[in-house]
Amino acid sequence: MWDVWARFPTLCTTIPELDPLADQVPPSFAYVGPVFERLPISGWCPPWPVDDPRPLVLVSFTTTGGWDQTSRIQRTLTALANGPYRVLVTAGRAAAAGFAVPSNAVLVPHVPHGEVLPLASAVVTHAGHGTVAAALAHGVPLVCLPNPGSDQPALATRVEDLGPGQALDGELASPGEIKRAVDDVLAGPLYAAAAGRLARAIATTPGDATAVSLLEPLIRHPRRPPSVPVPAHP
Repeated sequence: MWDVWARFPTLCTTIPELDPLADQVPPSFAYVGPVFERLPISGWCPPWPVDDPRPLVLVSFTTTGGWDQTSRIQRTLTALANGPYRVLVTAGRAAAAGFAVPSNAVLVPHVPHGEVLPLASAVVTHAGHGTVAAALAHGVPLVCLPNPGSDQPALATRVEDLGPGQALDGELASPGEIKRAVDDVLAGPLYAAAAGRLARAIATTPGDATAVSLLEPLIRHPRRPPSVPVPAHP
């Protein structure tokens, strides 16, 4: 595979730290860092008083139709029910399901990550790259409940290995296990410190402007052999 990829300039929208194969990629690879959507302000307002001292836990599972996330959502709601935290669940298509929502939780279809993550103290997620990268870009530690048959288990393991969170069995983790993991990442300063290190790594990547500058020559001269210079990662 690498021999095939080596013929082409490749832009990888992550950081090497999150790629367990970063030491094997060919020189034609450029890690440009995560690329986040620039969404209009949604107007969402937190339903809790601004002086509420409880930490905010964002529960964000995949919004695509590829997996049924209702079990993960309900187990997490049960785990965090009436605990010393505020819980915001962005449920996507599952928002219409009949969840038992405790008094310290709010369930909505969607809130842009950029609006809620600056307020969050922890994220419970399926460990999709978009959510993981967004949380880490804001220095927020994670509890990962990955879906099988995807890159999510590998990314969840990478999160645990790097230190900004814990990886659980997404299919089988009990509410008790989820609660313990959330309490651990909220109370353990090493999780926040590791998330902060990765936030700084993301902040210093070349970014989407550099990605555009690498793609433009290929668009202007599509028939020429690729010879895009690859920037070194800081």
